[in-house]
Amino acid sequence: MDELTTRALGLGKGNTGAAAPPGRYFLFVIAVDSYQPANGLRALQNPVKDANNIVKVLLDKYSFTRPETAPPFLDGYEEDEVIPYDTPELKCLYNEKANLDEIYAHLDLLAGDNGLTENDNLLVYFAGHGDNVDNNAIGYLMPFDADTGKKKTWLRCENLFEQFNNFLAKKKCRDLLLILDCCCAGVVTHGMKISDNATTFSRYALASASMHQQALDGKKGSPFANALYNILKKNTEPGFFIQEEKLQKEFDKQLEILSNEYKSGPIQHVQKIRYQPLKECGDSQFMFRLKDPDVPPVDQLSETFIKYLNFFEQRIDLATHYDEGGKKDLIIITTVCKNFNIHKLQGKVLFEELKVQQGFNFVFSSPIVVEPDKTGNDTWTALSNTLQIPPEHDIRQQCAIYICDRLLLDEETAQPLIIYLGYNFQSGNLSSMIIQFCKELQDELNKAKARVEYRQSSFNSLFLVIGDTRSGNNQFFSRPDFVSIMGEEPKVIISRPVGDLQKGFANRWHKDACAAGEGIKSRNFQKLNLDDYFGGKKSCDIETFILEISRQLGVNEMELTKKLWHF
Repeated sequence: MDELTTRALGLGKGNTGAAAPPGRYFLFVIAVDSYQPANGLRALQNPVKDANNIVKVLLDKYSFTRPETAPPFLDGYEEDEVIPYDTPELKCLYNEKANLDEIYAHLDLLAGDNGLTENDNLLVYFAGHGDNVDNNAIGYLMPFDADTGKKKTWLRCENLFEQFNNFLAKKKCRDLLLILDCCCAGVVTHGMKISDNATTFSRYALASASMHQQALDGKKGSPFANALYNILKKNTEPGFFIQEEKLQKEFDKQLEILSNEYKSGPIQHVQKIRYQPLKECGDSQFMFRLKDPDVPPVDQLSETFIKYLNFFEQRIDLATHYDEGGKKDLIIITTVCKNFNIHKLQGKVLFEELKVQQGFNFVFSSPIVVEPDKTGNDTWTALSNTLQIPPEHDIRQQCAIYICDRLLLDEETAQPLIIYLGYNFQSGNLSSMIIQFCKELQDELNKAKARVEYRQSSFNSLFLVIGDTRSGNNQFFSRPDFVSIMGEEPKVIISRPVGDLQKGFANRWHKDACAAGEGIKSRNFQKLNLDDYFGGKKSCDIETFILEISRQLGVNEMELTKKLWHF
């Protein structure tokens, strides 16, 4: 009989024997089979192959981000083609790359400021050697550079998820699933239970063996990896959750197949799969969300909102007043809406309109979003913080110089600069305070342009977009208010307030978006029943409407909102 290989070290005394969550899906894969015998670890046959197959099926069928380098479909892969993907959302560390430094570096990236958000999901997969040394409750995984004689080179199981503990405070990673295909993997769930302070997040582990059992490496893939692959590939549920019993039955089938490959008869091996919560787990679970081939592209859907949804009166205001008074260096546009996200969406709508109607030849510039608060942080301070002006400098002068540098027409990348001012608080003198800032900014820009280094220069236009979130009972801006303080020098465009989305406008948007030519061809989109979003009412909140549409269609909500009101 051929030697039956397991993924144990031989160091210890282990026995043989809901609606889809929003956010992105991150995948971190670690697999080692070419261990170094000199370090006391025998080589394995299947971990990298197993991991690569799991990655393939996840990319093909589920909502994990597919890199541009990925083959187009599962059957298009060469049988032994291993692709070590290397992006923040899909990281594969195989063999020598699967060392402690690389593992910790990527975990730090995922847990960092530019990593996972509270809406994102993370699946961590490890295949290789593991052990429960001396049968205690501490499990270890063996990276490529592990040495059996140096415990500091081992990886504690907890290290793969501990940075995502305390979800309620850190707001990092909504749902996390740790999959371990190694001996004694079940030790990671020992003593764990669902938190009493349950909420909608999850921390689960799927282990190929209990804390005292060895995991078979197999011949053509480990029985556990093959079982998991088959379950994932055959699944047709839009939102799929791991079921321990179902996976165990598939594992037993794989064990029988493996037994038939040995001439000495059935394999006498006990290996129980464990699917249990980790520390501080909420009342949710990790959902494998199927990709819908009929989901409209995010770019196309976002474009329809910008082109066709509401803002008809605001477009008219822009067309009516933009040409008045000729070209101006400072153009002030006021927008009135209770929701600052819709202010930013309206800004995109208006600037796209300028590109079309005025023949502007510029790429929409990344705006500077300034949101002063009601704790004494005035507009100049907020603007200087956004521009990262050191506080020891004359912040007004330095802000003006920064803006002038951005507006120089002789620069190859010159384009109009757009600054958003968002005021999310109520104040009786808010209008006069904002207009006074506009006057001060105008004066500082004039002084900056008179500096020696700028005297022979020409400048592009500065667009100052003021988002007014006050309720309808307050006094909004008027052109005479600006003229009385600033004179006629700036161009001021006062947009009418943006209210709720009227059902008639929503129907018109849907009709235009479905139109022939560049219309959205998704059947799910074309069959949308907008009555469901209004509930018998004639209007609804614009942001709520957009988000509900995206959820109904299965569009990635974070990607869509980034297109619409994140910059």
